[in-house]
Amino acid sequence: MKYLRNILILAVSTLFTPEVICQTLNNVQLFARCYSQLTQMTVTANHPQMLAVRDNGKDPVTACMEIFDRALFTVNNNTRIEDINDEEAVAVLRTMHKFHTTWFDVKDSPGAGSGAATQGTQDMLDGEAPALHLTRALFKPGTEYKTILTGRSSLKALREFMDPDRGANSNGLKADNIFRATTPHTGVGELRGIRGVGASELIRSYSFQQNTALPPVTGTVNLGTHFGGGLLGEQIYLLQNIGQVRDFVANGAEKMPRKLARGIYNDMLCRTLPVIRTEDAVPFVVPESPVAFRVSSGCVRCHASMDRTSAVARNFIYNLKTGLAADGNRGFELVEPQTVNKPEEATWPTAPDRSYSRRPSNGVLYFRNYRGQLVNENVNSLASLGAAIVDQDDFYACAAKRYYNYFIGVDVDIGDINDPAAGIWLTDKDTFHRNKVLQLGTGLKTSQSTRALIEAIFRLPSYRRSDFGFRLP
Repeated sequence: MKYLRNILILAVSTLFTPEVICQTLNNVQLFARCYSQLTQMTVTANHPQMLAVRDNGKDPVTACMEIFDRALFTVNNNTRIEDINDEEAVAVLRTMHKFHTTWFDVKDSPGAGSGAATQGTQDMLDGEAPALHLTRALFKPGTEYKTILTGRSSLKALREFMDPDRGANSNGLKADNIFRATTPHTGVGELRGIRGVGASELIRSYSFQQNTALPPVTGTVNLGTHFGGGLLGEQIYLLQNIGQVRDFVANGAEKMPRKLARGIYNDMLCRTLPVIRTEDAVPFVVPESPVAFRVSSGCVRCHASMDRTSAVARNFIYNLKTGLAADGNRGFELVEPQTVNKPEEATWPTAPDRSYSRRPSNGVLYFRNYRGQLVNENVNSLASLGAAIVDQDDFYACAAKRYYNYFIGVDVDIGDINDPAAGIWLTDKDTFHRNKVLQLGTGLKTSQSTRALIEAIFRLPSYRRSDFGFRLP
């Protein structure tokens, strides 16, 4: 046991010892590495899998994937881990879900004009809901990765404490909310599973006063409304990324929910604007336009992508439901679609259009992929946008890039590296890791399994190296 303990210490110390920077890890060290990355815990010397690796020649990657598989959702219609008291299963689920939350550029829900409404929203909508789509795709058997952008329902985290009496954000009681005793507080504590939200599960009635001289405001609202496109259609994702004030209305020019498109390009394609080349912007420059950004190719280079992609959310407006403090002041902030009753526009508007938000939500997915090819695909809804994105190789390369960065520690540029205006220069090492990520992305598109992607990373020759392949073979 003393010998094994020393081996485990060596497995960690090799990451920081210059003298052994090129060392190839043995099976015991490799198992210790992947175990710690999956669980954020140190494996014990007498762990059954460790002993099997050391004494019986068990493949270390197979042993690690057996640890991983304990966190699979195998009970309650594949919505929960089998044993909620299994420390390692809970640790794997916790580790990977927290990792998934880092994918998203925006995590806070900005207020549209009422702190009380914002508090209520954060009490009732799980801010980690977008990441739940990634986590479910990883742990629910048979779930294809593309469902994170093609799913048709909101997701609910199954946590240690469900529907607590006090809101996790405000610490307020249900009686303090405009929904009173029926207020659905989001769960807190350890994540144990994920399930879909039924279409009518979160329909709630409200009653509150905005002014003592007026009668109460009453009505119903569906807190679980989903707008299509997997995580893109989650209420909380839209609130987090549209980020506009109450009664904001898109006009096709200065006013657009463009922050949403910027978030989608970042979150799902690992790209930072601009995502097209200068020549791709030139056709949209209009020197006589009253809209300032339309007269410059430098500005249009960003707006041609983010404005036209965000056009699929043009019909959404913010709304607030919140009452007087004495009447229960914690309400709800939501996005609601306007009625479409105007014809579609012929081209991208070069001036503000007062009817724009009531026209069909036609937009364009517009970017240069990692091969340098221009993607110019028409879309007409969040669901249509999600379907267009999952057809792109870049969508899978983005996922591979993020998992590769977590497990290997190398951040890879998967953008349009041949854009002459980008000034990108890759070293041999950069190219080596980029090619690995693109290969992994191709494999993910075929398998649709992020579990298989993780195992493939564990089996890379560079993963067995103490320096994770920072030096080329």
